[in-house]
Amino acid sequence: MNSDQLKGRLEEVIGRFKEVAGKIVNDKKMELEGNIEMNAGKAQASWGDVKEVIKKDSRTKITNGFIVKPMENSSAHSIPKYLQLYFYRILK
Repeated sequence: MNSDQLKGRLEEVIGRFKEVAGKIVNDKKMELEGNIEMNAGKAQASWGDVKEVIKKDSRTKITNGFIVKPMENSSAHSIPKYLQLYFYRILK
């Protein structure tokens, strides 16, 4: 479990408690804030899940929030080797 998964799940639980508390005290603003926090936590936890899956594939990297995977050699979409090396060095 990585930090994004942990923080996201924690944020999700806190948001859920806020939402329920808002319903109990009939405070629409608190209920809405809780719902927003819960959904933000779900998104962060999902991002953490994606990072865990990517980490298992050693060739894939995350650079500046982008998922970068080396291209397989394909005759239909052949890119010259010097361009592949150039972009690989930039993204490294």
